[in-house]
Amino acid sequence: MPKPFKLRRYYTPSEVSRHNCASDTWVSFFYGVYDLTRLIAENQATQGELCLPICKAAGTDISHWFDPATQ
Repeated sequence: MPKPFKLRRYYTPSEVSRHNCASDTWVSFFYGVYDLTRLIAENQATQGELCLPICKAAGTDISHWFDPATQ
């Protein structure tokens, strides 16, 4: 698991982009930043196929995943 981090009110895209692997997975969407590391760790063994898109998108903004205009 990654080292604990201090919660802040904002993160820059550069800071989010550093968390870009399965063992340290952050994504941003709709102006929020989310640490999905624990979700990936708990489900990688049983739901590996479903975790793959999230791992590939780690460190990026995924707002377009939820925008009907871009689907």
